[in-house]
Amino acid sequence: MLFDSSPERFIAALTTCIDDPEVDAVLAILSPNTLVSPSELARSVTAVTQQMTKPLLTCWMGESEAREGRALFAQARIPTFRTPENAVVAFAFMVNWVRNQKLLQETPPALTSYQGRSPCARCGQAVAEPQILTLPEAKSVLAAFHIPVSPTYVASSASEAVSIANQLGYPGERLYPASPEKLKPPFAT
Repeated sequence: MLFDSSPERFIAALTTCIDDPEVDAVLAILSPNTLVSPSELARSVTAVTQQMTKPLLTCWMGESEAREGRALFAQARIPTFRTPENAVVAFAFMVNWVRNQKLLQETPPALTSYQGRSPCARCGQAVAEPQILTLPEAKSVLAAFHIPVSPTYVASSASEAVSIANQLGYPGERLYPASPEKLKPPFAT
């Protein structure tokens, strides 16, 4: 608005912003001038905001002439600032807070179905009966929780291992014992 705008025009502009469905919050800034009393305008703004449901921040610039207006806003629990920069920073924090609240309400998709036994039951069994999971067992638990794992092939003989290695290509194959019993001796204390 122009510097020579009347308090009525200021309130009309504020009301227009408040009533606009595309506006989520309002920052009202007043720079000192001789035509508008900051205190009277603050009283008018405070009266308008009694029915307001949208957030309002104010910036009444100036020292002695704006002090009473800022005090009126503080009394009405309307955030008020001395400089536009501080008001904009507060406005940005408010926008980020709203966005973060929306993000917090998003829920991850539910884990749909498990193949075989529930991984939770398998983990509970492993805790109840301390044991070492084989690589295929560990990968099946991870895969059940939708954690990507590389494919695992189990060979029960040397010729089967060579056949799997031929399919996958050389080098880079690892052989692990298929039985946890074969792993226990190295870890025995």
